Amino acid sequence: LATLTNNSVDKKVMNLVSKSQDVNVQVAAAKAMATFFRSPLVRLSATASDILNKFVRMYNSKHFESHEAALLALSNLVKDNTISCMELGQTPNFIFQLVGSLLESESITLLTLDILREFAKHDALRIKLYEFDIIPKILELSKSSSERVQERLLYLIPLLVTSDDEITLFQQADGIEIVFNFLKCTCSEVRKVATISIGLLAENAFAARIILKSGWLEHLYLMQSSEDQCSGYAKIAIKHILDANLVLKFAMTGILDYSDITGDVFYDVGPMKTSEHLKITQIYSNELLNNSIPTWILNITEACQIFLIHEKKFRGTLDSDGFQLPYDTELRTFIKSSTLKINETPDLEEKIRILAVYAYDCLKNYFTEIASFKMPRDVADYFGGPMTREDAYGSIDWQKITKYRCHFNTNVVPIGLPDSAGYRHRALLFKFVADKVGIACRCVCGEYQIAYNAINIQNELTFVVNLMENPGEIYPADSKEANNYCRI
Repeated sequence: LATLTNNSVDKKVMNLVSKSQDVNVQVAAAKAMATFFRSPLVRLSATASDILNKFVRMYNSKHFESHEAALLALSNLVKDNTISCMELGQTPNFIFQLVGSLLESESITLLTLDILREFAKHDALRIKLYEFDIIPKILELSKSSSERVQERLLYLIPLLVTSDDEITLFQQADGIEIVFNFLKCTCSEVRKVATISIGLLAENAFAARIILKSGWLEHLYLMQSSEDQCSGYAKIAIKHILDANLVLKFAMTGILDYSDITGDVFYDVGPMKTSEHLKITQIYSNELLNNSIPTWILNITEACQIFLIHEKKFRGTLDSDGFQLPYDTELRTFIKSSTLKINETPDLEEKIRILAVYAYDCLKNYFTEIASFKMPRDVADYFGGPMTREDAYGSIDWQKITKYRCHFNTNVVPIGLPDSAGYRHRALLFKFVADKVGIACRCVCGEYQIAYNAINIQNELTFVVNLMENPGEIYPADSKEANNYCRI
């Protein structure tokens, strides 16, 4: 190809497309140009000419071979070519005709999907596609028996469905369910592309929540465990779905990462299996008290009200389902005071940046003194002060918890209610507070309720925070002390 372009053969062929009156010559030249358009330089050269309009005229021809050859050339011309893509998309009636040709022969459909895929990368053209009811038209293709058409369709969907409004429209047309049904396809390549498509859709948090409600998460976990070509893509899809629902992520994985911000309301339902489903808060509240562990809630929402539950006054807030969530006044007071202490330390980030070049021990000693790392001691004091690993297992005052649950007939309990608590409570509270003051923090909970926090400084240094035996001490993440503390 390089040799031909160096000898200007592409320009000679281009002239044949423009000037020849012989239909067969035009068709052959258009097919040859489609090959030349694989070269970015040839695409750029053609963009500066009037060749696109000639291909459009051929595309509008009633002669099938001219129509198909022009479509082939155009699909290669617009690939990663914004100027030609926009020019073609703004050509009068072209999008209307393009969308209308989706249900033609397999070859025409494949080339049409290729062009639509390029159009969907540009907001202005994507919006224009919706003017021609693109969603119902492409979903019709899901009935195609062609595996090649199914693959191209699945690659197109994440580019076409990006905004919350587009996702809503796609869901209303049963698009989410249609994509998931491809996971059961007998063709492994279609299954793989469907998994990729779901993972890309789930990058949007709104779409991820819809996907979660569709009930396919367990199926994705099964695909992840299969260790075939789909398992890695299933893992990515699962990650995106869980990232959009931190309560579920914490229950499923025991991890809240540095980028996971807990907000003003968070609850801990305990470890969940992949076969289980996250319930709404009201269902957790109504579970039989004798048969289930409490659902621990952290709620510091500004707007709170006084409710009457079983003729007893109850201070709380309403969740998105209209359920009355307990409000933790003591927790809010604690977080306000902790935040105030931390924010009193001037130019903390600048000090950290300067000190980060010194040895770990220097940084460690500095952290022990500055106000922000009074926070671990504050968290520990909030749950009963220093505590050994052995004492942590029986640390919660269950009598007080039981009294609260029976008094309000609820299984949802404020996390700050017990006077004493161990690893999991402390680690979760530390993460909750760290998010409020902008400290990059990770919370990891394992079996037997053992948990720890890691903090990240300037995206370079990672430390583990002691909230138990020696609250306030921090250890470099690769140190022996950190390894002992994190042993789950």
